[in-house]
Amino acid sequence: MKAATAADFLAMVPHLLGFTPRNSLVVVLFDGKRNSAMMRYDLPPTPTPELARVIGPLMVGTLSRFPRGQDVAIAVYTDKGFGHRTAVPYSPVVRALLRQVRNAGFGIRDALCSAADGYGSYLDPHLPTGGRSLADIASSTVADEVPEGDRAENGDGRDAPIREAPAFVKQMTTRAMQEFYDEQDYQASRNLPVWAADELECLSDMPLFVEQALQWDDRQYDRFELPLLWILQSPPVRDFAMLQWASNLDMGDRIFRQVVLDKKGPSRIDADIGAMMLGGGPGPDQNRIHAAIALLVKLVGVAEDQHRPAPLVMLAWLNWAIGRGSRAGAYLDLALGIDPGYGMARLLNTVVSNGMPPEWAFEE
Repeated sequence: MKAATAADFLAMVPHLLGFTPRNSLVVVLFDGKRNSAMMRYDLPPTPTPELARVIGPLMVGTLSRFPRGQDVAIAVYTDKGFGHRTAVPYSPVVRALLRQVRNAGFGIRDALCSAADGYGSYLDPHLPTGGRSLADIASSTVADEVPEGDRAENGDGRDAPIREAPAFVKQMTTRAMQEFYDEQDYQASRNLPVWAADELECLSDMPLFVEQALQWDDRQYDRFELPLLWILQSPPVRDFAMLQWASNLDMGDRIFRQVVLDKKGPSRIDADIGAMMLGGGPGPDQNRIHAAIALLVKLVGVAEDQHRPAPLVMLAWLNWAIGRGSRAGAYLDLALGIDPGYGMARLLNTVVSNGMPPEWAFEE
């Protein structure tokens, strides 16, 4: 995708992010003519001098960790308007941020604003009153060649799409899970179930079952969604499945033995397993993660609230692992709204809320 004008660039950013930012500051790092990284920060309704002092060091520190990139472009997307002024919304904040970026040794490509009633550059001395027409952005053809599946999603990146199943389906799922609990004497938060029941024979090799879930067709999903939702209520199984989906079956076998069977705590598991959970080590397999996300979104849709926190935190971690921090935060909000004390959600929320991307985000 090539942007010849400021309007082209503002039209391009949503497709690069995967969603249309709203009340956000987007930072784009360039390596030559190509963008090498993108970050989004929430913008509060009222700009204050403190905002630049909070965002600036975090932004510059993160930019400096990427191995490639010399220039920066900033794009503000806001519901505020120009009105009958030439002053661009958030102008004092953006100018303070530009000073910090320059002082850190980065060049400035441009600093743009897409407001409610117009757009313009913070660096344009000839910007007309009220900004330039938003029709320029709407008529840009820069994204015409983006494949349909890669176009920006609906929403602003802070929504968490859940395909809600009808209420009676969720109630049936809950009743069926309770029957499993009663029959197997299974406490989801403490112990593993006994795999003796014929209907649970599919779980006799749990790593293989979890692996095959990524390839389920509709018939297999209808048959096995309940056992999968059931086993994910156990935190060790939840974490093992999440990490296997981000890596491979061999890694999953090793994680299963240590985390589930041997019940090793964080201080006793292999270093590379612990590092992966915190975003260290080799980067994950993004194709597998996308398949896992699609599976979990369906699974959350059929579950009632009491069974949702486990798959929701898995969705949060998997999104965070591929750089979707905004979406990860949305799933964590849902999980914590159901169970404010859910441990994994609280831990991951600290990581995401502090703007900490995984280490592999900075790999060459």
